[in-house]
Amino acid sequence: MKMFKKMLSFLIALALCLAPLLGSTMQVQAEGEPTTYHVKYVNNDTISDWRFQTGGWKEDGYHRELYYLKENIKDGDKLVIEGTGEKTLNLEVNVHLSEVTFFATSSPVVTAKGIDTVYGLFNSIFAVNGDVGNAYLYEFCVCNFNNNVKYLEAIDSNEDKLNAHVYVQGTVDHAKAVGVTRTLFDLYSIQAGCFRMEKGAILTKADQCSATPPAATPAPETPAAPATPATPETPATPSTGGEYDDVPKTADARFNPLWLVGCAVVCFAGGLALRKEK
Repeated sequence: MKMFKKMLSFLIALALCLAPLLGSTMQVQAEGEPTTYHVKYVNNDTISDWRFQTGGWKEDGYHRELYYLKENIKDGDKLVIEGTGEKTLNLEVNVHLSEVTFFATSSPVVTAKGIDTVYGLFNSIFAVNGDVGNAYLYEFCVCNFNNNVKYLEAIDSNEDKLNAHVYVQGTVDHAKAVGVTRTLFDLYSIQAGCFRMEKGAILTKADQCSATPPAATPAPETPAAPATPATPETPATPSTGGEYDDVPKTADARFNPLWLVGCAVVCFAGGLALRKEK
């Protein structure tokens, strides 16, 4: 019996020593940085299709089919669409993009849950499906926004005259046109389907927009403190909360299966020692 007690004491001490190791918190892993997908038309002896590379485009780099782009793209990623092709590009992604740049393109269509910023460069022709935060259109762009745009700016860096063609099917909170030396127009609260610009001329009527920004929403007043504040109750501990709630976690360390293994070892060793003692 003494032998059994010694062995049991040893196993319990060992389990207590291993407790900090077995119960340690698992490492938290955050999602990575946004990925830039560069889409371009590839035309050679074996391929005639739109392909993509991650990061900047390299002519001798490895490119893949757009199927893999749609499989891997995530919220916050960026798109760069460059050049023209024999086939029309109709790219639909089921995510919210942080940025889309059209670079000397010819009629691609991009559909997304939403886009934070759109750039139209080098006479690009394109269409966008999905609400847009900011749109910056340069020189001779021709584009169609089929949903709402918060801020739209047409820019000509060569003269005080615009040449772009822009149509917005949704609402536009703020639209502005900038030439080399002056602002050409500055409009607010444009009604749905009413923003039209052809060869730089704004066709939106005066009763379809406003020349002044909407009044800012006043901040809510701070309620007066009660004369005799009640003693606050201790709030219940939330099931989820804290600084890292939105960070995906690799595992939950509150229940570690290694504890079961340790208990099983203790019970087995104890039973074996008791059998030998008998």
